[in-house]
Amino acid sequence: MATVTKDIADRIIAGEFREDPPAIRIVEYTNAFDGRKAYGVIYRGESWYRYRPSDFVINPVTYWQRAPLYCREPDTCNGSCRRDIACNE
Repeated sequence: MATVTKDIADRIIAGEFREDPPAIRIVEYTNAFDGRKAYGVIYRGESWYRYRPSDFVINPVTYWQRAPLYCREPDTCNGSCRRDIACNE
């Protein structure tokens, strides 16, 4: 789990950090500490719901999401083939 700036989030999306684990989702939210926008990176194998609404993660929305590598239910896929682990593992 990592919280980054918009610039870093855009660079992750562009594929600049090949030495890092593959990111599968980036969530934009308001940081409770300073009220600024923050970007939470979810990597392969991490909980899909890591950046859900809380006292610290305000108004989270999906900023970017990698297309699933496979999906057991493509017609109804919400991006998570398992309840707690992202489907791009």
